[in-house]
Amino acid sequence: MTLFAWPRTAAFDRVVPKRKIYEHGSVGSALKERIELAEAIAAQQKEIQCIKARLGREKQFNKRVAINAELRDAKQELERLTQQQGAFNGY
Repeated sequence: MTLFAWPRTAAFDRVVPKRKIYEHGSVGSALKERIELAEAIAAQQKEIQCIKARLGREKQFNKRVAINAELRDAKQELERLTQQQGAFNGY
C-alpha cells in the first residue's frame, strides 16, 4: 500500500526543491509557515553578521552610531522572530 506517490526526482541522493514537494504533497499551512519562519530567521542572522562586519570596518564615529542603531533594530527583529518560533514550538 503506497501512501504517497513520490516523483522520480525524489530518488536517493537527489535534491528536491520545496516547491516540487508542495506540488505533489499536501503540506499543511502550519508546516509552510514554520519553514518560512526558519528561513526568515536564517536571513536575519546573516543580515546581522553583515551589519557587524560593516561596523568593524567603519572608522567614523557618527557612521558607527548609525550602524549600531541599525544593528540594534536587526537584533530586535531577530528576537521577535525567535519568540514567534518559540510560540510555534509550544503549541
